Amino acid sequence: DDYLSKPVHFPQLEMVLERVLRHRNLQREANALRDALRERDEQPEAGVVGQSKPFRELLDLVRQVASSPVAVLILGHTGTGKSFTARLLHQWSPRSDRRFVVVKCGAVEEEALERDLFGYVEDGEVHDGRLADADGGTLFLDEIAELPMSLQAKLLHFLQERAYTPVGGTERRSCDARVITASNSDLERMVKEGKFREDLYYRLNVVTLRT
Repeated sequence: DDYLSKPVHFPQLEMVLERVLRHRNLQREANALRDALRERDEQPEAGVVGQSKPFRELLDLVRQVASSPVAVLILGHTGTGKSFTARLLHQWSPRSDRRFVVVKCGAVEEEALERDLFGYVEDGEVHDGRLADADGGTLFLDEIAELPMSLQAKLLHFLQERAYTPVGGTERRSCDARVITASNSDLERMVKEGKFREDLYYRLNVVTLRT
């Protein structure tokens, strides 16, 4: 049987993936593992232990949760496969034929992030944001702890109403997107310190996975 040693030799992992493709016809799983390889390549000390008991247990949980539309919060240090886990949740869900949309919450300034996430209206024309892109699919909010307080309130409203208003607009738009979030921060501590909304925290962690 194929197995991976730690630390992992990445060419070996690629060969294992090719055998998985050839003999088991698991194209989606192999693609997801390649995504994980790219993420973990930036943190080689994290390693990839595909046959470890914790890894198998995580995959079992992902399979169980994937079929449900509930919000999932993924916690773990940088390089432990949070993006990989989120992608698997999408690929193993009934939404797999729709888009998997990634938003990095700490990558841009607050105003730009709001327009990117919720879209905006300019000169009477609506410009779709990432929420609209994820309609029917999955919205993955990476490093949710970086989301500014004002946008936390707007995200909470969307989760409650399943509708939002683009920046500068007046018309509410409905959206059926499953929301998955990830963080390497201690969100419970941030809630106690008043740095993250408690009501949003409980909306996001209906299910918590630790990588």
